[in-house]
Amino acid sequence: MFNKPSPHDDQAMAGWSLKILAVVIAVAVAIAVSAGLITSLTTLGWADRAVEASSPQITDDFSGNLRLWTRNGGIWSINAGQLEAVRSGAVNQTGFLRHNTALLSANHRVSARIKRVRTGATNEAGLFCRSNADQTEFYRGLLKRVGDNLYRLEISALVGGESPTLATSEAFTLTDAQYANRGVEMTLEADGNSIRLFLTNPSVRLSVTDSSIPRRPRNTQVGITARLSSGVQNRWDNFLAADLAAPSEEPEPTATPEPTPTEEPTEEPTEEPTEEPTEEPTEEPTGDCDPSYPDVCIPPAPPDLDCGEIRDMFGYEDIRVLQPDPHELDGDNDGVGCEEPDGTDGVTGSDTVEP
Repeated sequence: MFNKPSPHDDQAMAGWSLKILAVVIAVAVAIAVSAGLITSLTTLGWADRAVEASSPQITDDFSGNLRLWTRNGGIWSINAGQLEAVRSGAVNQTGFLRHNTALLSANHRVSARIKRVRTGATNEAGLFCRSNADQTEFYRGLLKRVGDNLYRLEISALVGGESPTLATSEAFTLTDAQYANRGVEMTLEADGNSIRLFLTNPSVRLSVTDSSIPRRPRNTQVGITARLSSGVQNRWDNFLAADLAAPSEEPEPTATPEPTPTEEPTEEPTEEPTEEPTEEPTEEPTGDCDPSYPDVCIPPAPPDLDCGEIRDMFGYEDIRVLQPDPHELDGDNDGVGCEEPDGTDGVTGSDTVEP
């Protein structure tokens, strides 16, 4: 006789079944990835980004043709499911392959697997993003060889005919065998003014803040770039590109017009009446005025007044004098008394000037 299983036994069996199923799925996925049957977004390094991307809008595993791409420099072709290129002339050149599909957001991400084919002194391969249609403005991310088994990442911008380097990583080890056999997964992001370049296997990250390239919602393009020589240097596959934000969430930034301040009517300043300086009143003579001095009022003699006393008492100078001039103010008989500055008139009331 078998004992009837308890509810606890049923729960334990269910738990073990789930664990076994999870292990089987994980092993199957690992086998598929290692065999190259599938490539997940995590494998391309998209899952651990600070900004999540929407589903890829551009995908190309290069199993078909290049009718959706525009070539700019070099000869590009597909060979055994991988993209490759050589120079189109007698000298090495930088080549570009731009996808004709425009992304909907100026904030986007582009990635691809890159492999090295030839060993040589130089090797530059990468991606570009936030490009205009004629490729005169864009950001570029490169993996550059700087020595035996040594590489570095570089972010640059093409604007105004110049291509300044914006950021460069420290040199890191990447063996020729690893680069050729397994390749590297490269991702380039443009997120506002943040430009980021990621590499997996090995894991290297580089970022810079820059605003030299305009954002173009609904009209921004991406692609592949490399330094090309007479022989195939690199190959690309698993090309992906996607917006980082929905188009409705990222309108093109427009300058908000500053509100025109309404000028408050300014009151005209009321001029305060300036007080005219008032002269200290001079002492006016009292009593009658002698007619010999018709323009001023000088009391008749006696007492006899000289010019100094008249100036001190009344402030008079250059006085018109008529005869008989009882105060003898006009010593030179020219009709003007108490003249200044020669002081010839009226030195004293009783003095006369000799002719």
